[in-house]
Amino acid sequence: MRNFQIYDPELVIKKGVDRTEQISWDVARNHIDIGFVSGRVPSNLHSLLNIKPYIKEEVVLISNFSLFGHLKTIKIKHLYYLDIIGLDPHTSAQKSINSCLTRSGINCDRLFYKIQLNSTEAIKGAVKENFGVSFISFKSIKKESKLSFTFVFRIKNQRMFRTLWIISNLNRIDSIKALKIKAKILTPISDYKKNFIDKIVY
Repeated sequence: MRNFQIYDPELVIKKGVDRTEQISWDVARNHIDIGFVSGRVPSNLHSLLNIKPYIKEEVVLISNFSLFGHLKTIKIKHLYYLDIIGLDPHTSAQKSINSCLTRSGINCDRLFYKIQLNSTEAIKGAVKENFGVSFISFKSIKKESKLSFTFVFRIKNQRMFRTLWIISNLNRIDSIKALKIKAKILTPISDYKKNFIDKIVY
């Protein structure tokens, strides 16, 4: 998100956990120009908002130790014996992760969540201190994995992705400056362009 400020130093960016509903309402009420969310946009706002898939983020399992020696993949059945760190289960971010896991054949009810924290940074810190493992966006852990602070595992024979949605107000009239910024922002800058989808699927 910080890269967006390259387009305009005056661009204001705010981030938060479990704010899909609040962000959706703020866009609908014209309090903000554009929102990026990973959770479910309230159905009663669909007629007011333009909702499009922006990128797909890969979800991986991270650990502070090598679970299975030199292996980089893990079988689903082994997940049920691990201490897992996650966000509050009622947050839209954790629900998004759980939906991703369920689509991959993982029974979330059988996972043992040892700790529930309120941010991705807190989760990364807890994993680093060896309190457990966590499912997390690969982009958010890419730097740490390159520096060998964490081990990254994928589910055997498959890769997991969750969708980040971009939302804007259908009835908003933007200034020329805002239109130029939106045009640049709406051109995805992710490495996952090949994983874009053409329609909304919840």
